[in-house]
Amino acid sequence: MTVCCQSKSFLFPIALLVGAGALAFGASSFATATQDPKPPTEKPKEGGDKPKEGGGERRGGGWGRGGGGGPGLEGSMQSMKAAVKALEKEIPAKDANAWKSISQFERGVAGAKLEEPGSIKEMPEAERAKAVVTYRTMMADMLAQSCKLEHDILAAKWDDAAKSLDALKALQKPGHDKFKKDD
Repeated sequence: MTVCCQSKSFLFPIALLVGAGALAFGASSFATATQDPKPPTEKPKEGGDKPKEGGGERRGGGWGRGGGGGPGLEGSMQSMKAAVKALEKEIPAKDANAWKSISQFERGVAGAKLEEPGSIKEMPEAERAKAVVTYRTMMADMLAQSCKLEHDILAAKWDDAAKSLDALKALQKPGHDKFKKDD
């Protein structure tokens, strides 16, 4: 008696999904020592003051959902900023290890996409849904540009990589102008 191959063909996509989910879950909780800072030493004040946005609760191997440079959106943005700073040195030096920095940047973008800037949280509910879509679309554009930069780095196309980095940095200002609160 033989078993038809078609009856088992539906298992392959399911196995792929389960494997990808496990990989994504494991990767999101992985962070290097430089991206896994010590917990903040500041204690909440008496009277029930809330801790800083993003919390400080440790989950898995990293901070917050993004596994970036620290808690929440701010940590993800700091991770992205550090990665760009490194890339500004690595690309002119034609450093083949620049893929590590762009990967750190991409992880920061992925973490930031899961958060909402404070300016959006303060909007009236009617405006908020549209602003969230705009924010996440801008972050997706940044992720797409960072993937282009990664391709340029991996192909050792350093002139193209320099242009891609400039294009990536140009995406920052419109997003910050629209969503970053003035401190």
